[in-house]
Amino acid sequence: MADEKLAKLREAVAGLTQISENEKSGFISLVSRYLSGEEEHVEWGKIHTPTDEVVVPYDALEAAPEDIEETKKLLNKLAVLKLNGGLGTTMGCTGPKSVIEVRNGFTFLDLIVIQIESLNKKYGSNVPLLLMNSFNTHEDTLKAILSCQTSLTEQISEH
Repeated sequence: MADEKLAKLREAVAGLTQISENEKSGFISLVSRYLSGEEEHVEWGKIHTPTDEVVVPYDALEAAPEDIEETKKLLNKLAVLKLNGGLGTTMGCTGPKSVIEVRNGFTFLDLIVIQIESLNKKYGSNVPLLLMNSFNTHEDTLKAILSCQTSLTEQISEH
């Protein structure tokens, strides 16, 4: 029964001209997961607003240690997570906003990678970059980031 529903849905979605092929396939994928019962359920009752004890105002943070090894230890506990789900359609673009050229031939994504690479090089740390993509941005972002020749892309190609 689920296969019949998906076949009808695919047929109906194929005729839509207002959305991209990525959006169509992403939608079909989500519906397919839902129909198969593989969807994950969030237990909203277990999610709470962070308290003042865990949210520290920037002004209250301690200065970075003078000792490079101490700074490296702290940085090795850090991960950079960037939301990367938006398309640049409102700006007349067809791909992710992060691959829009912003300065001297560099994209937003290039600048983010350069910043993290610089930090890792300066302190000998290994701060990973995690991109939270949508089904609309995943493929184009992967192509863009793999075209960068950096140690961050070596980590991506391994996973």
